[in-house]
Amino acid sequence: MKILLAPDSFKGSISSIDAIKRLTVAARRNFPGVKVVPVPIADGGEGTLEAITTACNAVIRKMTVTDPMGKRIEAKYGVISGRKAIIEMAQASGITLVSESERDVMKASSFGTGEMIRRALDEGIRDVVIAIGGSATNDCGMGCAIALGVKFYDCDGNELEGNGENLIKIDRIDTEFIHPCIKDASFTVMCDVDNTLFGAEGSTMVYSKQKGATQEQTELLECGMKNCAEKLSALCEKDVAEVPGAGAAGGMGAMLYGLLDAKLTSGIDALLDVTGFESLLKGVSVVVTGEGMLDAQTAKHKKAVYGIVKRCTRRKIPVCIITGGMGEGAEELYEVGNVGIMTAVNFPMNTEYAMKNAEKLFDAAADRMFRLIRIGRDVEKNGAPKVPKYYDQLG
Repeated sequence: MKILLAPDSFKGSISSIDAIKRLTVAARRNFPGVKVVPVPIADGGEGTLEAITTACNAVIRKMTVTDPMGKRIEAKYGVISGRKAIIEMAQASGITLVSESERDVMKASSFGTGEMIRRALDEGIRDVVIAIGGSATNDCGMGCAIALGVKFYDCDGNELEGNGENLIKIDRIDTEFIHPCIKDASFTVMCDVDNTLFGAEGSTMVYSKQKGATQEQTELLECGMKNCAEKLSALCEKDVAEVPGAGAAGGMGAMLYGLLDAKLTSGIDALLDVTGFESLLKGVSVVVTGEGMLDAQTAKHKKAVYGIVKRCTRRKIPVCIITGGMGEGAEELYEVGNVGIMTAVNFPMNTEYAMKNAEKLFDAAADRMFRLIRIGRDVEKNGAPKVPKYYDQLG
């Protein structure tokens, strides 16, 4: 038997590589002699740098950056063959960098991510991949732009700091002192979701509450996003709000698309291409993936697990998913492929308990899942009816 393990990270608790190690133990306990194919996965958010550097043998470099709330921290980025930089926004501007008690979505800034882009350009790198997702910010990339030399002014000519609360105040954007090497560089952005910038399915309305925004703040941020998009679109002479991925990472996608003329791509598709995922599926009986939470957004906005299920469906390979919890709409994945879901949360518990005991809960869920896979194989081996022809129904 051959099993491919491709879990995303469980934000703030278990990395993709750690999840693979734990799944491997559970798989071999239930299937002695099983062949395991490990594939670290990420969709542009936390863990993307680790996944790409593992696949591409990139060199890791370290630097000091500004975190979302203004503290100086150490962050990492990757360099492939001395020519391509891999920058993960979560390293500098990630939500896991800020404790719940310190989070302030109105003040949070993406400045640190801009510092990383600037460093890569200063080093002579002209091919930059920016993985955006898992951010603590909702500043439409304003902080990032300031780190690259852009200035924002209000209607009285006062220079603005880059954060969510100042989006509504933007009257003018000045790019006179933008980093001079930007014009000679190419930028690819790996987006963890394909949301547009604003509206009911936009960045603020869907994700700002996860970053601590109140209803009043959400409404203010939404107005700010619209104002920033209007000014940025006029400056760049193109609509930055409606392109898929514009709303990723609190609007960072829109800023990079407009300011850097970046190409916005699906983070999971880009990573699966880099790892040669489909070639690794040869001879695989089942694929195991997972992430912290499944809900309607998983399929609707094509997050990591969705991308994996889609590719496995092409090869008629079933997928088992471990998740911290199932929100409303998670079952929509059943319409995408031959999918089974196992939740790690197995009794009522608060988030604090779940995070504190994440490894224990994950290990138990992995064992339950592989036991069920083993039972399914035994049932089929003993002549019971086979699994319905999902793939024929899915076309």
